[in-house]
Amino acid sequence: ALAFGSVVLGRRYVTSADNWPSLFFLTVGKSTVGKDHGKKTLERALENAGLEELIGGRGYTSPGAILSALRDKPTHITIIDEFGDYLEACNAKGNSHRKEAMSMLNEIFSVGGGTLRQGIYSTMGLTEKQRSSVEKINVRAPAITMYLMTQPERFYDSLGDGDISNGFLGRMLVMDMEAQRREPVSMRRLSN
Repeated sequence: ALAFGSVVLGRRYVTSADNWPSLFFLTVGKSTVGKDHGKKTLERALENAGLEELIGGRGYTSPGAILSALRDKPTHITIIDEFGDYLEACNAKGNSHRKEAMSMLNEIFSVGGGTLRQGIYSTMGLTEKQRSSVEKINVRAPAITMYLMTQPERFYDSLGDGDISNGFLGRMLVMDMEAQRREPVSMRRLSN
């Protein structure tokens, strides 16, 4: 419910203290305890409300990917399963694009009603025509809600000192599931 409200209100609500509703959620739980229930419920609720366009991709590969996503959907939710693996890839040597993307997500969390401006790329060696065709993406009031799921071992093993000191972890609402694995239960499916 909180993630649904976060994305639906993304650019439509601000408190008198200039706090915006975009939030980052992290569900930590062992395999087969039902972490994906939140994902399925959230997607189904957005689809049933006619708000499927608020569902973004399943992660970002670079700062340019974030800007492109925000250009097309300035308010959206990204749902990342196995976030521990994603974080490990971001922290791997030679994967600076994903690491920069994580840094940009930190910035977006803090931007609120401000403007996210793209980095400046070199235009050295380009003709005047090529320079004029370089797209400049600046997004006013970017609103990304993140819904992340991970297994405890994968997540905690992939955390680096930088993930704690740069404030990324502190921006998350973490739900550590204490549920134990159980045998599957056959349930009737509700029809739409």
